Amino acid sequence: MSTFNDVTKTCILCFKESEQVEINSTSSFGYDDLDFRPPMMARSTIFAWLEACPHCGYVAKDIFDPSCIQAVKHVDVMRKIVSSESYKKCDNINFCSDYASNFYRHHLILLKSDNTEEAFLALRNAAWVCDDMGDEENAIICRKKAIELIDRITSESFGKFDINRCPSRIIKFLYNKCIKRKGLPYAEYLDLVRLDMLRRTGDFERVTDEYSKKSYVSGMFNKALKFQLEKARLKDDSVYTFEDV
Repeated sequence: MSTFNDVTKTCILCFKESEQVEINSTSSFGYDDLDFRPPMMARSTIFAWLEACPHCGYVAKDIFDPSCIQAVKHVDVMRKIVSSESYKKCDNINFCSDYASNFYRHHLILLKSDNTEEAFLALRNAAWVCDDMGDEENAIICRKKAIELIDRITSESFGKFDINRCPSRIIKFLYNKCIKRKGLPYAEYLDLVRLDMLRRTGDFERVTDEYSKKSYVSGMFNKALKFQLEKARLKDDSVYTFEDV
């Protein structure tokens, strides 16, 4: 069972108060999706992974935390980002859910904060919300943009990852669950997520071209790789879990 707390938070950007929801506790039972989306109940808490100020539109994991503003050097810079048409209109992407819009806006802030790793996660989360809403077109858009960020991350520092640069509880959860605890290289985790995203966007040719000769350290990852290649050859873009592998 997931439990939540209703809290009154002050926005660090406009200094106005609003009611927000915090996750008090959750758990998960079952198998992750092949892009590591957790099973129920953890996946149902996605609506509380971000906070959005209803007054100025600022989106963050904690709207009172000054870290994002510090990353862009000055509060006026953040106000300029949040007031921009690109931010407010989500680059003219018409999302079916406010939660998807918030994740997309959060990714724009993170890019300005030079935090590519979490920007990728925000886009992935936006795609997950779109999946839940049956918004296939925008799920594909988010995944394609996320793939671009993965490619940027791996081209700049392949195989390197500093957990201290990603302070959010969500990435720490994924890091501890899927990487540190199991001794999996972060680069392989990213590559496997990228593989699933390519297949889910229907880019089957790239899957076979770029992954047919690959192998991973993890035996589980190699099984997932083989499974993904089989589904790509069948032009299957459906959702699968590690139980299916």
